[in-house]
Amino acid sequence: MPKIIIADEQRNAEIISAILKNRFETVMVANGRGVQEKLYVEKPDILLISADSQMINYKAVITNMVRRNRDFAAMPVLIISSAPTPADETSAKVLNAEIIQRPFDPLELVKKAEELAIQLIPLKDRLDPVTKLHKREYTEERIQEVFPKKSGTLFLVEVGKYKFASQPASEELAAKAAEVVAEEVKAFKAILGVEKDRKFIGYIPDISERAICMSWGKKLIQKIQEIFGEEKVYVSVGFACNDEKTPTYKDLFQTCDRAISLCREKGKNIASYY
Repeated sequence: MPKIIIADEQRNAEIISAILKNRFETVMVANGRGVQEKLYVEKPDILLISADSQMINYKAVITNMVRRNRDFAAMPVLIISSAPTPADETSAKVLNAEIIQRPFDPLELVKKAEELAIQLIPLKDRLDPVTKLHKREYTEERIQEVFPKKSGTLFLVEVGKYKFASQPASEELAAKAAEVVAEEVKAFKAILGVEKDRKFIGYIPDISERAICMSWGKKLIQKIQEIFGEEKVYVSVGFACNDEKTPTYKDLFQTCDRAISLCREKGKNIASYY
């Protein structure tokens, strides 16, 4: 879990901490000297600092304690300001920081902080080496940004071989299958990633009609079979609709996982909507 220092007036810091605590380890400070102390003790991943606080000279903190320090020079910084001026915007650029205006949408704050946190992770660690798609955990982060605000459909795709395949053959299948799945979801502007070598996860925003999803699932199955051969490869596609009534993303994923289980129970080369 990334660690973030929140430098703001006590009450404001507590509110921000409550917003971010499910995704970040939060550390609160209320003055400039506290920021310097916590930087060395806590070694945070991100600094979130208020431009409104009378106790904190945010420009001095960023310039002297962060950007001139070899250990923190590249650390992402987010400045919160009630009324950012053009001069503030210019200062933020010079200090390689970003500004978010107060009052802010809590979801937007979480999204911005998560975007900064992802920047800390090397691209090679975020991508599956075979398919070149984002791994499941990073794909799910992107889906969860959209999930609370937009209806849509979560899907899982499993592609497998009927006969045992050597590792090189398995990797070749996974890479090619990823290309096919990515091409087929392009028209939907879907978020797509890989859960395992040949198990893909994605989210189609704004589309939750069963008929559309099932039609696409069957088309995908047919396309993969045409490329690899029906007797060599099987495909399962499971769908779960987020109609803005699904309580959490975890509930949606579990529903989609049940749809994939139904495919396994019914046989191979099946699309199922749960």
